Amino acid sequence: MSRAYYLIFAAAASLAASACAYAPEATTPSWTDAQLNEAPPARTPQFVPEERIGAGELGMIETYRRTLVEARDKVQTDADAVPDIPTDSDDYAERARERTRLPESR
Repeated sequence: MSRAYYLIFAAAASLAASACAYAPEATTPSWTDAQLNEAPPARTPQFVPEERIGAGELGMIETYRRTLVEARDKVQTDADAVPDIPTDSDDYAERARERTRLPESR
C-alpha cells in the first residue's frame, strides 16, 4: 500500500514540476506597474481636515440609530420566542420519518 502512495506522490510531483516549466516569465511589466510609473508622485497630506456635522444631521443620525436599536431588539425578542429544536440527528430523523409517513387508508 505504501508503494502505491509513493507512486501517486511521485506522479503528482512530476506533473507539478512539468507545469512550472511552462509558466510565463514575468519579464514584461504589468499594467499596474506601468500605471504606477506614469503617475506623478503624490504628496502626503500634512493634516486631516476636520468636518463638523450640523445639529440637524446629528439629529437624523440619532433617529436612525434609535430605529436600528429598536429593530435589533425586536429581532432578538422574536428569536428568543422561537423554541430550541434539538440537534440530535437521531431525533431529527425520527421526526422526519413521522412527518413523511403516509396516512393509513381504511
